[in-house]
Amino acid sequence: MRLFDINYNSSIFVEPTAPESVFLAVQDLRRDLCRISGQQDGFELVSSDCSAGIIIRTVPGDVPEAYTVRINEQHVLITGSDALGTVFGIYAFSNRCLGVLPTHRFIDIFPQPRQSMLLSHESFSSAPRPVRFRGWFVNDEDLLSEMKDS
Repeated sequence: MRLFDINYNSSIFVEPTAPESVFLAVQDLRRDLCRISGQQDGFELVSSDCSAGIIIRTVPGDVPEAYTVRINEQHVLITGSDALGTVFGIYAFSNRCLGVLPTHRFIDIFPQPRQSMLLSHESFSSAPRPVRFRGWFVNDEDLLSEMKDS
């Protein structure tokens, strides 16, 4: 699939009812695509998925936080089982196919700009999450040190 070249930019379709978190991840994807292509603008959001090069959808599934990315000749299809799965799929595509490191903002390492980018047929999915619930502690304290047996 031709993602971009000097005379062409793929458009991006996101369902209008998608949560704000998906739209924020799409903005990051657009920024990554613009940085790689060396263009200031482009990769616009469209209202119809028939003309889009990158289609992003949330399709409810049995496995929470799961995603699938399929690349064929016409488009890239990123689907998630819920909002978080869709966000994970967008960032997985950016990492695996575009070469954008997840920590690029912290380490200032960006992919080299290219004149064009062709993607080959590929399909990949998320692995099952080993931990369902996550959390963090304030000030990185687990507060277990004060617990003692009587």
